[in-house]
Amino acid sequence: MFGIHKKLRGWVAAGLIGPEQQAAITAFEKSRQQGRFGRGITGLALFAIIIGVLSLIAANWVSIPASFKIIVHLLINIALAITVWRAQMRGQDNLREGALLVLGGLTLTFIALIGQVFQLGGSYAGALLVWQMAMIPAFLVYGQTRLTAVPGVLAFTGCVPVIVMEWTDKIPDFWSMFTGVAVLTALPLLYVAIGSMERCRATRPVWCDTALRIGFVILVLSASLASLLWYEDRSDEFSAVFDRAGIAVSSGMWILSVPTIIAVFALFGHWAFFRSRAVDPQFYVRTWGLVLTSIVMLGLPMLIPNGSSDMLAMGSFLIYWGFLGWYAHATGAVRLLSLAITVLAIRIWIIYLEAFGGLAMTGFGLIFGGVFMLAMIYGARRLNRRLGNSARTQHAGKV
Repeated sequence: MFGIHKKLRGWVAAGLIGPEQQAAITAFEKSRQQGRFGRGITGLALFAIIIGVLSLIAANWVSIPASFKIIVHLLINIALAITVWRAQMRGQDNLREGALLVLGGLTLTFIALIGQVFQLGGSYAGALLVWQMAMIPAFLVYGQTRLTAVPGVLAFTGCVPVIVMEWTDKIPDFWSMFTGVAVLTALPLLYVAIGSMERCRATRPVWCDTALRIGFVILVLSASLASLLWYEDRSDEFSAVFDRAGIAVSSGMWILSVPTIIAVFALFGHWAFFRSRAVDPQFYVRTWGLVLTSIVMLGLPMLIPNGSSDMLAMGSFLIYWGFLGWYAHATGAVRLLSLAITVLAIRIWIIYLEAFGGLAMTGFGLIFGGVFMLAMIYGARRLNRRLGNSARTQHAGKV
């Protein structure tokens, strides 16, 4: 409340709001915060009780009969499922979302418990696959807010590499590498495609928005990390993998390029069929270019393993994040613009340390480094402020 009072006085002085609006906002904030201390103490007490019960169960876990553990766990899951259904019928959104989230976690522990008792030779991948098959429909049907959408999409994303790695351990290294490239290329594109579908957005907007955001995060992270591969010459490692699989180097490189080629063709197909239907053609073209650039950045280090180049590693990273900054400025994504400027400043600082090496740790090096860092921070903040204001103005003008 202390910060809001100061802001409200400033808004009244600037003529943005009147005294009546100031009083109404203050009253609303006071009513919203009433009982917060009591709720916090109650929540803390309940949390302590739950931790104590779990500690007692954990201490005596071996002594509890297996059948009793399974029956009690099953009854808890059934009670949670009924709670989710009844909360949906009564329109109790918070109760439904919270019970569904707990049900998702306890379903995973229930599967693990069954595996501990009956399936001692079971795998993590098998348990996670069963859990996804059981919970994804429930999450999609009953989950309607970010409380379930964000953990649901993140959980599915985390399960995919575990399942893939367990399966690829049983196949030759080359095909394991191919599967990794294919999954890393296809998964974010799948998220972006689902998140962009109008029919999906009409029925499950929160889930689509979450999938779209996480898809872009995976794309940007993968493309950024892929630029680091240019630091090392990967040709010898690739040749050894190809030799063990009995595949010629040229053939192996063509096979590894298949996921990237399919992704590029899919993007151009999307361009051909959906560009004319886009509500905002400019936004579509820029976003399409961002996805295409990310896929190319991700695929090139795998398709061109010969030679290492520090300049290429640094340059590709700077160009990519510079493009991200331009995209953020053009689309009015101010937070992404701030992130791009910050990442570029950090990368330039790392380039300075890489260029000067041990000289940066000498007296003159530290002085120059400190001055350089201050100048870089000052420049980055000014650039962020100027471009951020420009992006807001442009975006507001278009709206």
